Amino acid sequence: RPHFGRTVTSDSLGQFAFSDVPDGQYALGFFHPVLDSLGLDPLTRAVTIDSQRSVRANLGVPSRERLRVAICGPTTPENSGALVIGVVRNARDRSPVAGVTVSGEWSELSLGKGGWTRRTPRRLSTTKENGWYAICNAPNPGTMVLMARRGADSTDFVDVQVPAGGFLRHE
Repeated sequence: RPHFGRTVTSDSLGQFAFSDVPDGQYALGFFHPVLDSLGLDPLTRAVTIDSQRSVRANLGVPSRERLRVAICGPTTPENSGALVIGVVRNARDRSPVAGVTVSGEWSELSLGKGGWTRRTPRRLSTTKENGWYAICNAPNPGTMVLMARRGADSTDFVDVQVPAGGFLRHE
């Protein structure tokens, strides 16, 4: 079977069409700057063309909640915080850096029978080949401190504000 591949650009409404596609099974996906900024590979879905009949396929970027569930797991009382994602880059040439430990910390105060209690939760993530990291269950909303470290190299502490809605992208 000959190789078939084609690219089209969607219109201002996001509509697209391919013509003269041979029968067979295909992977259909799209490229978009939002996916790049999230550090996600193009999302694909299987499409079967049979007798050259038209096929309707809806594509889209997942919602924040779907991304959080896909990356952090289902929402539970213990797993309901924010998602912080980003890419760690080399300071010299801005290339993505793999194998970096990204830590996120914040302070929590609670009032109980014995008075005030302070806790400092900490979450860790290691960057992938493309420099991408994800920290689950961050404060929602709240202020936290991020730091990246690999070997003797590290960033300074970076204060970030996680917005209500529980999703933040930070490089």
